[in-house]
Amino acid sequence: VYIADSKVSWIAAEILRSNGNTIDVQTFPDPSEENLDDHPQTPTQRTVAKDSVCLQNALPDEGCEDMVNLNYLHEAAILYNLKARFHGGLPYTYTGPICIAVNPYTWLDIYNPTVQDQYLDTSKLTELPPHVYAVSARAFHHMKTTGHNQSILVSGESGAGKTETTKILMSHLATAGDRDAHNKELTLNIVERVLQSNPLMESFGNATTSRNDNSSRFGKFSELQFNADYELVGARCNTYLLEKSRVSTHGKGERNYHIFYQLLAAPQEFRDRVELPDADPTAFPFLRGVAGDDGNALKESDADFFERTLKGLTTLGISESVFGVVAAILHLGRVDFKGGDQAAMVAGAETVAAISKLLGLDAQDFEQSLCTRQMSAGLDTYTVREKTVYNSSIVILLKIWTFVLIRQIYRSILMNVVPHTMDQATNARTALGVALYSKLFDWLVTHVNASTTSKMHVAQRICILDIFGFEIFDANSFEQLCINYANEKLQQKFTQDVFKSIQVEYEEEGIPWTKIEFADNMNVLELIEGRFGLLALLNEECMRPKGSDVAFTNKLSAHYNDNDRFELPRLKRNCFTILHYAGQVVYETSGFLVKNTDMLQRDTVLLLNRSTSPFVLSLFPQAENPVTNRLKRSNSILGDSVGTQFKSQLNALMEDIRRTHVQYVRCIKPNATKSDTLFSK
Repeated sequence: VYIADSKVSWIAAEILRSNGNTIDVQTFPDPSEENLDDHPQTPTQRTVAKDSVCLQNALPDEGCEDMVNLNYLHEAAILYNLKARFHGGLPYTYTGPICIAVNPYTWLDIYNPTVQDQYLDTSKLTELPPHVYAVSARAFHHMKTTGHNQSILVSGESGAGKTETTKILMSHLATAGDRDAHNKELTLNIVERVLQSNPLMESFGNATTSRNDNSSRFGKFSELQFNADYELVGARCNTYLLEKSRVSTHGKGERNYHIFYQLLAAPQEFRDRVELPDADPTAFPFLRGVAGDDGNALKESDADFFERTLKGLTTLGISESVFGVVAAILHLGRVDFKGGDQAAMVAGAETVAAISKLLGLDAQDFEQSLCTRQMSAGLDTYTVREKTVYNSSIVILLKIWTFVLIRQIYRSILMNVVPHTMDQATNARTALGVALYSKLFDWLVTHVNASTTSKMHVAQRICILDIFGFEIFDANSFEQLCINYANEKLQQKFTQDVFKSIQVEYEEEGIPWTKIEFADNMNVLELIEGRFGLLALLNEECMRPKGSDVAFTNKLSAHYNDNDRFELPRLKRNCFTILHYAGQVVYETSGFLVKNTDMLQRDTVLLLNRSTSPFVLSLFPQAENPVTNRLKRSNSILGDSVGTQFKSQLNALMEDIRRTHVQYVRCIKPNATKSDTLFSK
């Protein structure tokens, strides 16, 4: 039997004797349990309620391949079956049509071309061991036989292996769409470009976190495109919510985006071309992390991955100019400020020179844009630099008016340049670095899509969703709220497909069945995205001239004090708790308003618009209107905030998924230490 345990969930045991409503059992040790101190490692006798135990299944050493065949199906049986298969080097298990993938934390020799071909014959899938290839094969077969577009939803918590699973699926589908190509050379080129886009996006969008060495810090909905003969002819992807804050800060044991370390590991000759003679990550504050952290050191693999990134850029025909912006961001972190109420830049001459060269900026213009800001008067904005007045109407007046009047105008203009405080200048510098990286990432996605999207007619599509897993960290902010909101939407879709729709179908057909209770997360979604939900209240606070994170927290307390999915921690200030389907998460509201508005100061945008670098100008086109730091209403409709945009993107994504035939892959993280031997129940 299995008996419940408050520390390790379930423990295997043997019945010794029955005593009416209770039974005496003896537990078995489990040396593979991650939390050894919590699991009895010597035989121990316990007395438990008879109705609380779960019966064990008689299983072979490799466990049960499809868990619908278990005689006793309950939580303990599922956990121990997955555990047995994990220890047997068998990461995949079916639950009906759903594939469960337990991260093996080691590379297994089950992904070669021979195995790929075996699973493409869908008539023999029942004769083969469970594999994620079976999911891609079924999707491809269903597309060919029904003509319906397909989706494969890869879900799971952070570190469960979603990104690797997505790459495995894409590789298999690319192979499937390459079998009967009329022009083999052309098809191979398409397949190569599609597969090369993955590592390239990883370099710029993935990072090492406390839970995952290659964590996707953005969501991706990849679309593989096929022609009428079911040959792969292209691909494109939509991305969601890049974690921008990671550019300037990250937690202990974590790293910034991979591309920064790859560039520092590049050959000296290449680094000299982008003004990076120093290859030590600790020399760049944006990469340092917290004090005493060794997570920022270069790895041997960084140099290899740099070569892989270069190959991806070459294959897709994308300019190496991207590295100049990456290097400039590293140098921006070395720019500091002093002066209290009137900021003055503190930076080495070589640092300022490198930034100016890489971004095509005038050094003095760069300093002034960070240390001061312009004030607008009516419809005119005045800018003063090196005693030159840039305003056409004033230039005309200068030719007419007297010298005294000229002096008065000049003095009034000077009053419109307001100095930044040291903190404001630091924030402006950080915002510039974050904006550069965000725009660079968007530019890269656009050009990857331009290189891989089919130029011919697309008849069918198979889409793969690799979106950030549910996250619970020591400190959770606006990014985690959006990530967990996305996971709530996917969980709703999963329960709709697996539970609700099947039960409705049984009722309509009069099939006798036992009703299954499952958690419906509609109340959590209403709390976040409803008309008076958390995102709406956040937008409202962002519109207030003196809106603050503290006021936002108080507003949440007033609105949701009787909501059973919302709590306010008693011992923490400026925090709130949401009881998600995967557990409760405490969010710290500090920075919520800034992250939701995500706007560059007008001076910074104008500075970049004056760049002499064509590449930088392509990232910040002149047509882009400089913005303020507050949201505005236009015809009573709230301007788009980050939260509003993400909500719209999610709704569009879910609508796209609803129009396809869906397959599910559920990724599971076996332990928190990335071990290939430990299994935490």
